[in-house]
Amino acid sequence: VIALWVMVFIAIPIWSRLDAPGLDLAVYQTAMRALRIGHDPYADAMAIQTAYENQHVLHHPKSIPYPPLNYVYSPITLPLLRLIGRIPEALSGFAYWLVYAMGAFAVVWAEIQTIEDSERNYFAFLAPVVVFFPGLLGYDVILSGNIAYIIYGAVLVAAVLGWQENRWRWFYLAVLAASCCKPPFLVLLAIPLLSARKQWMPAGLTAVAGVGLFAVQPMIWPVLFRHFLQAINL
Repeated sequence: VIALWVMVFIAIPIWSRLDAPGLDLAVYQTAMRALRIGHDPYADAMAIQTAYENQHVLHHPKSIPYPPLNYVYSPITLPLLRLIGRIPEALSGFAYWLVYAMGAFAVVWAEIQTIEDSERNYFAFLAPVVVFFPGLLGYDVILSGNIAYIIYGAVLVAAVLGWQENRWRWFYLAVLAASCCKPPFLVLLAIPLLSARKQWMPAGLTAVAGVGLFAVQPMIWPVLFRHFLQAINL
């Protein structure tokens, strides 16, 4: 098992040299650069994507592996993105990949905590390789830099704390923060409802708070919110 873990840690940096990592991270960085110069990151991304669709696909349909991607997190995330954008990009990028790696392996650690003693001998060999097979599919998403790995890592570690010590407030805070990126993350509130007692009230209040944070954004940032919805549609 130790040898397998060592091979996983060796394989990821080698893999990242053979394939271009950070597809989603590049989207976040582009949005930060747009905010740094006072632009609307949604409008900038949509302009690039529309130009690509109108011209590039017609003449060079296979010249790049992926079309341009939009920043599709809600406007409430932009103040934090603007703040991070003030940090030198090399430093913020290094810090992000460090937290990202911690999140990815936190997911595996949290899953290990749910294993029964009779299953441990089998799952000990599966745990190191699950990062390469999200949803049981062989895929390079681990290299994408998508913030979902950080979100799931934080939420699941907080869930372990809830299961072991019956302290769920960190879980609810993690899910509420996740819902600021994408409201569908509120579905994770099913975890305490299905695995702990007397969680209907705090889970319900967290759901209301998450929906409320999304609902007030059109009033606070009407133009940005409209562009955010257009970016999602595009």
